[in-house]
Amino acid sequence: PARLSVNLQVGSAVPIARTAIGRAFYAASSQARQAIIINNLQENLSVEEFNHAQDALASSAEHYEKYGYTVSDGEFSTDILAVAVGVYDVATGQYAYSLNASVPSANWESADYAAMIVPKLQALAEQIGGGI
Repeated sequence: PARLSVNLQVGSAVPIARTAIGRAFYAASSQARQAIIINNLQENLSVEEFNHAQDALASSAEHYEKYGYTVSDGEFSTDILAVAVGVYDVATGQYAYSLNASVPSANWESADYAAMIVPKLQALAEQIGGGI
């Protein structure tokens, strides 16, 4: 019944360490790209913010490796639950994008939402990345 709106469009900038889509992009990226991301964060964040971001990204990368997706539950917007996956681009031979889906967190448990949405996101990512 409650309406939430996040005014983001394709190409919008979001914090990489606090969003599911940013975490998926990081987790699916090559080690070289991950190092660039970490260096950029270190240059642009306070020590405390950087340490939190680094911990969040490392934890998300482990989750992605184990489960194939990332999650943000209230970390970007307190009322939003989001899951995300990387998109492999066969043209470039690397993970170049990420996709996410989000809902009001009051309506869902993280695991239930992921079980329902992640397979669909993964299928869509495969279609997009493979040019199908």
